[in-house]
Amino acid sequence: AGWIELDSEVAPIDATLRNITNNPYDLDIVEMDSAQIPRSLADLDYAVIPGSIVYSAGIAAEESLLSEDILQEYELVATVKEANKDSDWAQAVVAAYHSEAFKELLAEENQTGYWFIPEELQ
Repeated sequence: AGWIELDSEVAPIDATLRNITNNPYDLDIVEMDSAQIPRSLADLDYAVIPGSIVYSAGIAAEESLLSEDILQEYELVATVKEANKDSDWAQAVVAAYHSEAFKELLAEENQTGYWFIPEELQ
């Protein structure tokens, strides 16, 4: 959002208060366990909440001020052991993800763009 700047040497996922190099709005930033943030919203002006916590807390996607761009290295993927890749059940999972029924479900349930969906599954 441009509200703070981080040390360019630190990976954003590893950033802490010590890595803030510029805070032009003099924001009072409180670090807390992500699972506690939804319970603390009444006491905060803004919160940065991981998507999985937002989903678990039942927070509507429409309430977001902004959403992050998902870096490919942080996308959740389904994987199997090499020995299982050609098994019937693994192939059934692949087929389900690529099915028209799944695309229809996503179109219905993901109208707000809450879930990141890779292009090959859209």
